[in-house]
Amino acid sequence: MSSSADHYKQEILDYDTMLKSPNGRGVLKSLLHDTGVFQSSFSPDNQLLGAYGEGRRSVGLGLIEKLKAANIEKYYLLLKELDKDG
Repeated sequence: MSSSADHYKQEILDYDTMLKSPNGRGVLKSLLHDTGVFQSSFSPDNQLLGAYGEGRRSVGLGLIEKLKAANIEKYYLLLKELDKDG
């Protein structure tokens, strides 16, 4: 049985593989976009909507931390591609 540390290491290796591939970075960019990580989740008129948005954003922030741990150089490339794509 594998430990949670082994699972985390494998997950980081998998993200590294994705970051090295243009198609993998495309999937990751889509996930980051879908989580709303680069926008505000604040909703002054609807607290539930704000909480939902903050939960989505939290998932995206966790993904960013794993991507940075996997391959910081390729993560920066992904950010450049996001900026170029608009």
